Amino acid sequence: MNENLQNENSTPLETQNVTPNVPQNNMEGEVKPKKANKKIVIGVIAVLVVAIIAVVVAKVFFINDPKEVFESSITTLFDYMEQKTNEYVPNEMNLEENDLMINGTISFNTNQDLGELEDLKNYSVDLEIGVSLKNEILKANIGLLENSQDFLAANVFVQDGHAYIKMPELLNETIDNGEYDWDSSVSVTSPTYTKEDYLTIIRGTKEMLIASINKEKITTQKDITLEGSSEKVTEITYAIDKETYNEMLNSFYNYMTNHNDYVEALAKVTSSDAETILEAVEEVRENNSYEGGIKISIYTKGLQNEIIEAVIDDGETSIRVKIDGDKYTLLNNNNSFTLREEDNILTIDYDVEDYTGTITIENKGAKENSNAYTVNVLMNNEDVSFELAMDLGTNYDANLEKEELGTVIDINALTEEQSATILNNLLTKIEGTPFETLLQYYIISQSDDTDNNYTY
Repeated sequence: MNENLQNENSTPLETQNVTPNVPQNNMEGEVKPKKANKKIVIGVIAVLVVAIIAVVVAKVFFINDPKEVFESSITTLFDYMEQKTNEYVPNEMNLEENDLMINGTISFNTNQDLGELEDLKNYSVDLEIGVSLKNEILKANIGLLENSQDFLAANVFVQDGHAYIKMPELLNETIDNGEYDWDSSVSVTSPTYTKEDYLTIIRGTKEMLIASINKEKITTQKDITLEGSSEKVTEITYAIDKETYNEMLNSFYNYMTNHNDYVEALAKVTSSDAETILEAVEEVRENNSYEGGIKISIYTKGLQNEIIEAVIDDGETSIRVKIDGDKYTLLNNNNSFTLREEDNILTIDYDVEDYTGTITIENKGAKENSNAYTVNVLMNNEDVSFELAMDLGTNYDANLEKEELGTVIDINALTEEQSATILNNLLTKIEGTPFETLLQYYIISQSDDTDNNYTY
């Protein structure tokens, strides 16, 4: 049939609501059918979905690796230490050049009626302690405050190779307590360091511990329950035997010999030298008498192996750490400590033998060369509560100056008149205060000590 003729029953092409599929010239290429285009799009989506699932499965499998759980635990711990070092440690301390000053106020309160000593609750102690290694100056100023006002003060200080005492309310003169052996009496562990030294130690120790983990010493037990819970968890245990301990020592030594910055930082912080530190580690390696027995168990739940508890057991003592979000509870025998931190306030709830209580430490701000804290200690025993409050500050760039001595009296040359002056001024100062009662108790206890008729 002639292709140009139409079937008599057909509708003309121009009147049909269709578009003919006209092949194009090969030079212009072929247009693929729409059905094929849809297959390609569906295929691409399927590949992407499979790829995403593969990544998720791979990550879950990776995290489920027992060695990775231990590495993650170590990383979390040391990253936390690094964070707190950045928050609390000043950028630099050089006590060989700069002076250190610590100051604070300490007060207490209790729900108990103290009877004759009730007014003790109105008193607090003001402290100021400073050291200058460069100038060989040591100061300890102790002030007793009554309702936040000066009441009685004592200033003990060392300078020019002598120890002195000043008590302005009791005696006008300065008492010379004799020569002071500075070298044998004053010891500062870290005379100079930087924040980066501590960070170097933290980061290096983390690397060494992770590198020392022996995967062959890790065992896993699934679907177990912990005491006080019905939830199924996984137990991952790392046994530290003699072989593992040797591997750890080797890891430490190899790291130290290849990282001078770590050894130098450790030497500065411990006031030692790099050679001594390396020799000590080498000696421990050669004379290792450890026979093993320590087991570290980590308990996890869920696909992501969320850590909920850790236990360190040496066969005699067991220490448990329970983790609930940002709250950590340490259990040892019948003692427990729960730590949590929020808004720069670290809170420690404790239950130790017959005492329960709370310790709060507020970081009030770290500056270039100083820190400030508020510490509160609350202790309860049955119906009795006792609270100790402290405001503390440290200045690593202080400037201690020598005290004005005025008239100086050798303590061994005090006359009876001078001794009587001190005693009379003290009795006058404390008259009518709870300290007069305390002094009377002390005198009675001393006079009756021989026949034990009075117990203080």
